[in-house]
Amino acid sequence: MKRDELAEHFVELNFMPQDACRWLAPSELRTLGAQTLSQIFGSYADKRELQKVFDSNLITIPAHGEELAEGEPLWFDYTADVGDGFEATYTVAALLAQDELSVEGLGELLPRGRMLVLGGDEVYPRANTKAYEDRTVGPYRAAMPWATPQPLMLALPGNHDWYDGLTAFLRLFTQDRMIGGWRTEQKRSYFTVQLPHRWWLVGLDSQLDSYFDDPQLRYFESTLTANLQPGDSVIVCAATPAWLKSSSGEPDAFNGLEWFERNFVTSRKVPGGLDPEPTGAQVRLWLSGDKHHYMRFAEKLQPGEAPDVARQMVTCGLGGAYLDTTHELAEELQLLPAESRNWREGDDEVAFVQQPVTYPSMEQSRAWVNRLALPWRPEWLVRRNPGVFTVFALTHFLIFLFLLLIFWQGIQAKNNGRIIDAYISARPPTLLRFIGGLLAVVLLAFVICLLPKLRGRPPLLSVKAMVLASSQLVTGCACFVGFGLLPADTFGPLAAWLTFFIVIVAVSVIGGVIGAFFLGIWIVVYMSKGLTAWAMMGQAIEEGKGFLRLRLDPDGSLTIYPIVTEKLVRDYEISDKMVLTSSGRFTKIPVPAEPVPTPRLIEQPFRVLPTPRT
Repeated sequence: MKRDELAEHFVELNFMPQDACRWLAPSELRTLGAQTLSQIFGSYADKRELQKVFDSNLITIPAHGEELAEGEPLWFDYTADVGDGFEATYTVAALLAQDELSVEGLGELLPRGRMLVLGGDEVYPRANTKAYEDRTVGPYRAAMPWATPQPLMLALPGNHDWYDGLTAFLRLFTQDRMIGGWRTEQKRSYFTVQLPHRWWLVGLDSQLDSYFDDPQLRYFESTLTANLQPGDSVIVCAATPAWLKSSSGEPDAFNGLEWFERNFVTSRKVPGGLDPEPTGAQVRLWLSGDKHHYMRFAEKLQPGEAPDVARQMVTCGLGGAYLDTTHELAEELQLLPAESRNWREGDDEVAFVQQPVTYPSMEQSRAWVNRLALPWRPEWLVRRNPGVFTVFALTHFLIFLFLLLIFWQGIQAKNNGRIIDAYISARPPTLLRFIGGLLAVVLLAFVICLLPKLRGRPPLLSVKAMVLASSQLVTGCACFVGFGLLPADTFGPLAAWLTFFIVIVAVSVIGGVIGAFFLGIWIVVYMSKGLTAWAMMGQAIEEGKGFLRLRLDPDGSLTIYPIVTEKLVRDYEISDKMVLTSSGRFTKIPVPAEPVPTPRLIEQPFRVLPTPRT
């Protein structure tokens, strides 16, 4: 059975399998408003300040009572942006859950990770208890209802987790609950994990890119900074890849992460002293999601240096949400440019270079963005977001009534005719003069809106908004004139009111289709001016999901395997066996009626060597 059929058994499953979010549908556009409100009120409802009453636990892997055999590597996983459509989320979870994962082109089986790090946005579109249960807990419980030993699950909140002030996130991930076969251990919305072979993993909660709260900083001082030794290596997980903005007109974008590295990793305060002391440790790997693609930046090295010594910055947000673009990002990043407020005299100008393999590829990314505006494609705006047609149909219905009222009052009222008769019996020159005059007035209004640009100020209305408004107004005017030019007896002996009803329905349908078509073109044309994400979120591409599997070897080297699958599990059955949920209830689970797809590598595994020990 398919997902929609599976959803009919939600009582047996104890969750409702969800369709992928249709981000440009009217019902989901409310999320944009929720995001704005969460940013406005986030500082007033910042639950991080309250977390100081929670335990301040340092997590260790392997857990107490577990040991690695001599020479055995530690495996763990990273994914982000999960909890969207059921098929995508379940497929990723099913691959993560396999005892041994077979990967195309790889001559070895990859053991399941002892730890799974969720790097942000654990649910879409808005965080609440039911959404987590339906979009995250349910699919992960179905993919691995039990496991021995139980791998650890850690979660970092992203902007979507913050939409309810972090209430549901803290209830799910910080109270020692089981999520299927995964156990949770963290006590706060951030964490420090001590790994073998002098590696550390840190999860930062920057609360909608605002700041690091004092309880969080004190937590990292005690669990991380105080324990660092010369030669230690650190992995930092951030909710957003701030480094991507640092070379695109935002020189301060990386300041927060750079400040954390400078003050909590590479140096620490000395009690009673003014100057910090160096720790000898270094951030060797930065991980993030938020952008739903795979992209890697490696530190620019001097000639002759081995690639393994380069620090790495990896974005991998392929855990479930729509696929994003890769072709408009900078080829080289200056993380701390001279324009940055954090820059100090003597700071090194560290550069990171984009690596050639991305997912989706640059060529795919360029080609895919245009599909939103192509009506013959299944990814067309209206096909993927049906509510868009309804909005534009209603918009053009209202535009038609507005034009009709102005036309009747300004042109035909002197004849004391009825409004419907005035329109149906209007002569072509009268209609054309009316529309020409109206468009001239609108054009004059747009010119007035642009006048401030002559003085170097922003226009009263953005050019983008004027272009979109013009496309809809011209469409509405064309429909008004086009149907007004039809002969009065076009629909035979029908009464005038019935003829008018047919006309207004036709205007709504045609206007809805053409209006949505122009919206798709507008998004694609202006995607380089802040609408790039819209061009992809409107398509809601579910395929192309994956994660990182990491191997930490006894010699201290870290190997990263970037994994993706273009196929999803879309056919299911309901198991006969009952499983016990974390809430103490027994439930059934969906199981694949087809083989779980075999994933492939996005690029060949790459190594990160530990911090040099001097």
